[in-house]
Amino acid sequence: MNQSLLARDCDFEEKTGVGREKVKMKEEIEQVMVEGRSESANIEEESLFTPNIETTTNDDLRLPLFHSEEELTKSTASSDGGFSLIQTIFNALNILAGVGIISTPSTVKEAGWASLVILVVFAIVCCYTGILIGYCFQSKKELLTYPDIGEAAFGKNGRLFLSIILYLELYSFCVDFILLETDNLQKILPGVYIAIYGIELNSTQCFGVLTALVVLPTIFIRNKRLLNYLSGFGVFATFSVFVSVLCIGASEGVGFHNGSSGSIVKWSGIPFAIGVYGFCFTGHAVFPELYTSMSKRTDFNKALVVCFLLCTVIYGTVATSGYLMFGESTLTQITLNMPKNNIVTWIALIITVVNPLTKYSFLMNPLAKGVEGLLPNQINAESTYTFYGLRITLVASTVYAALFFPYYGILIALTGSFLSLLVAVILPPICFLKIAKNKASTLQVYLCYVIIALGVIGAGLGTYSSILKIFVQKNST
Repeated sequence: MNQSLLARDCDFEEKTGVGREKVKMKEEIEQVMVEGRSESANIEEESLFTPNIETTTNDDLRLPLFHSEEELTKSTASSDGGFSLIQTIFNALNILAGVGIISTPSTVKEAGWASLVILVVFAIVCCYTGILIGYCFQSKKELLTYPDIGEAAFGKNGRLFLSIILYLELYSFCVDFILLETDNLQKILPGVYIAIYGIELNSTQCFGVLTALVVLPTIFIRNKRLLNYLSGFGVFATFSVFVSVLCIGASEGVGFHNGSSGSIVKWSGIPFAIGVYGFCFTGHAVFPELYTSMSKRTDFNKALVVCFLLCTVIYGTVATSGYLMFGESTLTQITLNMPKNNIVTWIALIITVVNPLTKYSFLMNPLAKGVEGLLPNQINAESTYTFYGLRITLVASTVYAALFFPYYGILIALTGSFLSLLVAVILPPICFLKIAKNKASTLQVYLCYVIIALGVIGAGLGTYSSILKIFVQKNST
């Protein structure tokens, strides 16, 4: 009976249009609900960094950029598997614990034992600024590169400025690696000279071209797993140099006594130490790639802390041991001080030569990708010819730059003072404060201002000192 009455009512509503009107009203209500949920979601997304002043308390402003570990994990989970915590630490060590290790003893010679204080300060500051970069990436999913952070903070102009500084730093690092290779290869094979069809190449030019030919295959690698193997070997190479320096010091005829009476502080050498340690601890240009390649991005801060701690121990030990071994005779590359007739010296030299080859691709590939993004629309950036042609051109240009300016120690000090301090110390806290806004705690704000001030002072002093040494070196040759 009830079913027949219901059917009759439905038939009546259909015939009179009442049913159609109810259906229409129901659809309109559902549409309003959907729009309301969408608007609410947009407001919630915007409120990550721009909270509603009426509903936000002082305690809310001191919360992390994400309010829960679960939310952070969901927002930063990698979809392609990615690298584990241990693999990320190896990759970070491969970038940070690199060729700068052989120049740390010269900082003690130039700036005195106080340079070790600068080492520790730089380690803490650069680790914290790396964590700030991670916070910026956690804030918005669409941020994938360092220039993205610049755009999120200061728009298109910020992206352009940061891109220029970033790519100049990466390019300078690649030039430094070429210089390091040529210097150490000349130590291993002195007096090499080639003359073919009227073209004459001295030892520096020969080894510069040879280095370019060796590193070319590494920058064509696209497989992340193969790059991971390069990282593993790079860390092994750095550790081997570390052990070799200690073994040379423990051998007869060297010892750890030549620098025992060194100065506590040499103020004239402080800018040089700032530049070298700025070079040693800057891997921030590659940190975005490390972060986005992690399988569990919530472990990014842990990876940085472990990596910087290990680097500080390695750099500090080599700096102390190297200066105690050779004192005021310490050169800008400790490997050049080692006795030639010692088998450990040869091992250290060979490993020092191989070590940059494992790092070159990690620096050149981000640079090449950045240049690809700047190519005009008429050029297909994704074509095979562009991929290989661009990278070959960039490698060749780094060789030319290294041959034109063959002063390794001064170049790494200049790179570290100006470019590295900008990328690793000054810009991360500036971008963080701009992106975080009211979400940054009072302590974070004060720390950022202190770091910015220290970075500006250090960059000014180090850059002035390095440029002055360049003129002195040019005039003396």
